[in-house]
Order: sequence, then C-alpha cells, then structure tokens
Amino acid sequence: MVAGLLVVGGCGSSNGEASAGSFDGPWGLQYRDAYDKATSEEIRSILIDEKITDAEYDQVLQLYSDCLGTRGYTLLMEGTDIGVKAPHADSERMQSDIQDCGTSTGFAAIEYLYQMTGEKAQSKTVEALVTCLQRHGLADSTMTVDEYKRIYEDEELDKQMFGKYFDEENPEYDAEKAKEYWACQANSGS
Repeated sequence: MVAGLLVVGGCGSSNGEASAGSFDGPWGLQYRDAYDKATSEEIRSILIDEKITDAEYDQVLQLYSDCLGTRGYTLLMEGTDIGVKAPHADSERMQSDIQDCGTSTGFAAIEYLYQMTGEKAQSKTVEALVTCLQRHGLADSTMTVDEYKRIYEDEELDKQMFGKYFDEENPEYDAEKAKEYWACQANSGS
C-alpha cells in the first residue's frame, strides 16, 4: 500500500457570481473566489457568511472522505494532518483523484479557509505557513505573521509579493517555486 500526502489547492469551475453576501470581511476576496468556484449550493451556503464552523468543516470533510472512498482510498487523520492511503501505487492517478474530490466536494477551498479563519484557526497555522514560505525562499526571512496576513488580505499586494508563484500570466512566474508555494499553502507544516 502507498500512503500519499494530501495536496490541497487546485481550482474549481466557475459557476457564476456571488449573488448574496457582501464578502467584505478581512478574507472576503478569498471567500468570494471560493463561492464563485463552488460546484454546489451546499458549499455556497457554507461560504456565504464568511465563517466556517467546526460542524460545517466536519460535514465537508465527510463528503471528501466519501468521494475518496468511492475511488478506493482511505482518508487518514492524525491531529490536523490529513493523508490518503491508496490501494495502488499510481501516484499520478492518486493526485488526480485527490484533486477531483477536493474540488467536487468543496473540500479544497473549505479546508484552506477553515485553517486560516475557522473556529479553531490559530496564529500557529499561519506561523507554520510563513515558516514554510521562508524555508523555501519564497518569503523574506524577516516576514512576520502579521505582515503575511496584511499582504494576503490585500489582493494587489499579494499579487506583487507572491504572484510569481500563483499567477501563470505573471512575467516572473516560476513553475518550480510555484509547486513549493502551493505545497506550503496546502500543508503549513511542510
């Protein structure tokens, strides 16, 4: 058996504009983006108030686990770490299945937003993310958690600082560093 690490990121398909909700909170841009890409009304209803409760997170985690189960995988959890146990060694297929289930169930977006803003969100999560970014040379070694939060909450500043890792149209886009950036985003303990 092969144990794989969960890589959450990916994109969903755009299903329209947010028709309700102001999305004007500190994470409004991220919630609006997740809302616009959500593939179900169930996920939109979770995102609309810009809050993800423990119960809502658990609900989406179960959807994700069920989706993976139908493909032959087992979701493994240890503390806040999530992994996937695979019955086969085809890592390309596994990554594709993980991404498909993460997108179709809304888990990819919900997991990230929950970790950053959910009921149990703590500065340790963001601190681990900043440490990961620094370790991979993606953020200045003097960047603080508060600086990262300020950058992330300002779309233009975020693009200026980190756009070369997530915006393929950026002339400075670095595909290799982008993999490290998304790995840090997905698993702030990496």
